[in-house]
Amino acid sequence: MGRRWLSRMQYAQRSRHGIWRYRRAIPQALRAIAGKREFIVSLKTRSETEAQEPYLKAHGDAERYLHGIALLSTNAPPVTSDRAIAERGRAYLQQIGMPYVPLADLQSSASTGRGPSELEQRLTFVEDQLGINVDDPETRDDDIAANWRARAVLGTLPVPQFNLSDALAIYLEHKAPSWALLSPKRAKRSRLLVEGIFRSLTLALEGDKPLVSITRRDVRVFREFLLARSLATGTVNKYIQMAGTVWTVASRDIGLTVQNPFDGHAIAEVVHARDRRDVLTKAELAALLQRRVRMNTEIATILMLLSYTGARLAEITGLRCSDVIEDIENGGGIHIIIQPNEIRSLKNLQSRRKVPVLGDALACLKAYLAQRQESKSIGIFQNYGRDGGASAASTLLLKHLRAAGISEKTKVIHSLRHTIKQALRDVGCPVDVSNAIQGHTSGHVSESYGSGHSIAIMETWLTQAYKTLDLQ
Repeated sequence: MGRRWLSRMQYAQRSRHGIWRYRRAIPQALRAIAGKREFIVSLKTRSETEAQEPYLKAHGDAERYLHGIALLSTNAPPVTSDRAIAERGRAYLQQIGMPYVPLADLQSSASTGRGPSELEQRLTFVEDQLGINVDDPETRDDDIAANWRARAVLGTLPVPQFNLSDALAIYLEHKAPSWALLSPKRAKRSRLLVEGIFRSLTLALEGDKPLVSITRRDVRVFREFLLARSLATGTVNKYIQMAGTVWTVASRDIGLTVQNPFDGHAIAEVVHARDRRDVLTKAELAALLQRRVRMNTEIATILMLLSYTGARLAEITGLRCSDVIEDIENGGGIHIIIQPNEIRSLKNLQSRRKVPVLGDALACLKAYLAQRQESKSIGIFQNYGRDGGASAASTLLLKHLRAAGISEKTKVIHSLRHTIKQALRDVGCPVDVSNAIQGHTSGHVSESYGSGHSIAIMETWLTQAYKTLDLQ
């Protein structure tokens, strides 16, 4: 993997003990306020692959830390705007380890009788550390109002106005670490998509409106604007959902508590015959799998994994070697971990999951991995684990599907995913287990509870589903 990963992780290095760590020099101008020369975090692994995820967290923490001390620096621009006051005030609280609590909440919290109240403690801090006489009613209020640190401690920071453009900037900053794992072309494509959606939103609403002023009516205006441009229903829904995601990320970051106006605006799609993806019959699935002898080893292995897991094609072509886990203690079984990486991202949060590999697919995967043991490539599929690799695999697999006598246009390679879904439904598999296997979401909050279903539970239901399809 080495060079491609390290070229994007400029602050990653090994310690003398071989442990990966995040090491970043603090700019000279900020070292006095930081009290140190470097920002160093151990990534707690010797594996380059396993180091990627903790690297992203460390990088995000470092960015926020450096931004915070830059705001506190005496060389920072004068604090004049509400936003600058709010940002520097919150950064100051983070440095001294004190949470921001609005003044009204401080005033309403009574003392326990065993010591001073939170408000009294903060007033003491303001007097001792910031030199403001809080007992002098003639000067106290003016002195506090003129000192942004005191306003932060006493919960009177202003609430700055954030516009749509600010929400976009916050989202792009939030996504930057994960996009750094992607190829430059893919990262650029993802960024341009979001920027294009917000350009359309700004045009539809005739300006860069404040976030708090966006209403559900505005979202309907945006929806009609997109439909008037003759965009497909699915595309319109995607744009609205993406705008809602940006809103969620930004509102969480700035502490906005207004309900997301983009929720609940999806248009019911009319699925035309040409757009459906029908399931394959047993005979059609068997005919397709018999074509394996005419395929190269990579494509044949990809086909087997698709047929037995019901995963998306890009999820399979984008697997890394480290995503294949062998359970030696339980008979040498294998499961795959589907997670975002530098080869490809995932459709949504629920797509991140573990899926067992069973039956003939297990034997096929083991044989394929055995023959390429010497390779140092990070991706399992050397020819298809790249940008555009899933599309190339799809084109080739579709040719084999048509050659197998499956000519209906509603039956394509993605039909394998629908076929597994239907088989799980036919054997009475619980919906939540089926969703866990295929990375679907029902929208229930409870899906985020716990650690998910065990591999053993998934194996049980998949085995039953295979029997209905005559898979071994």
